[in-house]
Order: sequence, then C-alpha cells, then structure tokens
Amino acid sequence: MLALTFLLTLTIACLTLTPVNTSAASQVSDKLLHAIAFIGLILPCAVLTPRALVYVVPFAIIFGALIEIIQPNVGREAEFMDFVANTIGVWLGVVTGLFIRYVTGLNAHDALHRSAN
Repeated sequence: MLALTFLLTLTIACLTLTPVNTSAASQVSDKLLHAIAFIGLILPCAVLTPRALVYVVPFAIIFGALIEIIQPNVGREAEFMDFVANTIGVWLGVVTGLFIRYVTGLNAHDALHRSAN
C-alpha cells in the first residue's frame, strides 16, 4: 500500500511540476484534473487501509499546497483554486473509498487477510 501511495505521489508531482502543453490542457478543466489526481491518490488507502487515512489525508493536503508553492519555480502558475481542487479531491477520495468499503462489505479483517496472502 505504501509503495502504491508513493508511486501515485511521484506521478502527481511529475505531472504538476513539469511544463504543460496549453492546447491539450484546455480540453479538460484544470481543476477537474487536480481533483481526479487527488481522488486517485487517496482512494486506494481509503478502500484498503482506512486507518492510515489519519496520516495520509493531512499528507495529501500538505502535498497539494506544496505543489502550488513550487509551481512558480518551474514555469507554471500557482493557483489557490488548484489547491482547493486538490483538497476536494482528497475528501472525495475518502468518501468514495469508504463508500466502496461499505457497499462491498470489506472490513479491516478482510483487508489484512488479503494482504497476508
């Protein structure tokens, strides 16, 4: 789980801290892309290890803020609304992941049993 979270974090960092092709970016809302990226970051944790959310959620929110702070140094614009979209994505990922756990009946024992096998 930790490796997946690290890989997703690295992917988001690369995508948000490299110059962007403005013609491709204008096809889809930038804010929507930010939210989707952070939903993807949180969703596996919310589904598989919800107890870790107490650590992963603050990390993800701080990570989203750091991206916006760093972006002006790599030729991109920092936007407060991008940070808001990141944070909304985090919380949508939490709610969606916990809903998936509820609907599927997945509980902590199931997740531990699956990871042990």
